[in-house]
Amino acid sequence: MPRKPKPYIFDSWSLIAYLDGGDIGGIVANLIGDAQENRSPLYMTVLDAVDIWEIIARTTSADEATKCVDEFTKLGFEILDITWAIARAAAVIRMNYKIDLKRSLSVAYTKHLKAELVTGDVQYKKINDEIKIRWVSDTD
Repeated sequence: MPRKPKPYIFDSWSLIAYLDGGDIGGIVANLIGDAQENRSPLYMTVLDAVDIWEIIARTTSADEATKCVDEFTKLGFEILDITWAIARAAAVIRMNYKIDLKRSLSVAYTKHLKAELVTGDVQYKKINDEIKIRWVSDTD
């Protein structure tokens, strides 16, 4: 029986790096391409999508920000909405690790989906033992 492909959750840090290009953006692009080739599910949380939208809207326009987030869905990303069960799990993670809601939501979904979180955000270092993390930063 073939193994089920491993899901990936990309946070806003990794996806902004992708948009910026450069070495780290290239690493993220390769991970996205490999995941697509292996039919691995690609996810981002709704709060990460909002974060990306806001960053782009502030520097360009709301229309450009919307197009950018839409491009991620065209690449195969599913935007994960917040359910009560995930919100409650994120709240526990937030209390225990003193990380913000956006990050705790990514951790909760990573655990729930048995996924691998793709990030370079050092704020996740304090929870490194709880979830599988694919570090894409040059400072790890």
